[in-house]
Amino acid sequence: MDTSRAELREQALHRRRSLTPDLHDRKSLEILENLWKCPEITWANEWCVYLGVKDEVQTRPLVEALWRQDKNVTLPKRIGEEYWPVLVKENLQTQTVVGGFGTLEPREDIPYTGMIDVWVIPGVAFDIQGHRLGYGLGYYDRMLAGQSGLKVGLSFEIQIVPEFPPREEDLILDFVITEDRVIRCQK
Repeated sequence: MDTSRAELREQALHRRRSLTPDLHDRKSLEILENLWKCPEITWANEWCVYLGVKDEVQTRPLVEALWRQDKNVTLPKRIGEEYWPVLVKENLQTQTVVGGFGTLEPREDIPYTGMIDVWVIPGVAFDIQGHRLGYGLGYYDRMLAGQSGLKVGLSFEIQIVPEFPPREEDLILDFVITEDRVIRCQK
């Protein structure tokens, strides 16, 4: 792994961890409010949404709002060595278990075969060109390789960096949404 990427990852994680719990929760809701202001995104019926853990942007309110609108929601689940979207309906408490890395994952092991309209993706750092720096294992890059649908990164503003050197296999996002702005990325 490139040293500058490792340093950038550590700096971004440090900034994210510095948010107080109250500020973290408030900013998470502001980020979701900004997402709802994007008609280019909210028209979608088929969603894959990560469930935020620890200090990531929290997405449980998004999942619950999508269900209230009768949208299909899948969650990423590690099956074997890769992540796949798995459909979850109506109740996170009964339909999820703690998976690898402490994430909540669907109980079921049946990958969803429908087309996903919107992929909501976590990250450690983002730039305004749509590059995403994750935890360094490449799970999301591999899961989304060749997938259609909008790729939307959720980020606290303090995770936005001017730029960083992308790798060839890195995913490029369509949108990065923070508590302060919606970044429409050019591909």
